Amino acid sequence: MEWITIVDWPGGTVADFDSAHAERGDPDALIARYIGMFNGDLRIVAVWESRQGAETFFANVPEEIGRRLAPRTSGVPTVAAFNSDRTWTSAPVA
Repeated sequence: MEWITIVDWPGGTVADFDSAHAERGDPDALIARYIGMFNGDLRIVAVWESRQGAETFFANVPEEIGRRLAPRTSGVPTVAAFNSDRTWTSAPVA
């Protein structure tokens, strides 16, 4: 079953994410990711192969990257996570 994370970075922007992503690339355990703005903050919704894969990634994010993505909160995001009990996709997105 997949592990889903929803991360809100107050003060972050899509451009901030793009910059950090250019440096770090995609995590191995990542299946899909959706980036956008929600209520003025950067929101990242990610689908992971497992909880362990997500936790390994989050444990290894450099503090400097967090500060850049969330300047108003010193890199402390709001995170919601849950196990996906049901999954459906219509087709791969190119």
